[in-house]
Amino acid sequence: MQDKLILLRKKNGITQEMLADLLGITQKTYSYKELGKTQFTMNEMFKIAKYLNLSVDEIFLPSLLQNGVKNYDG
Repeated sequence: MQDKLILLRKKNGITQEMLADLLGITQKTYSYKELGKTQFTMNEMFKIAKYLNLSVDEIFLPSLLQNGVKNYDG
């Protein structure tokens, strides 16, 4: 689950539909990506980072951490 992205999106008043439109996907597909059911592509991550004026690593967690792995060393 992309907790940081969800927090940033809500804090900035951005809807899932808005980011789905930015990425050219449906809101349902976007929702699956936020929930970690499917992965964001690198292009999608860069588009979102640019939209939020942040770096990719400030927003997105590595996939192992999304799923609750506690001992991740990079």
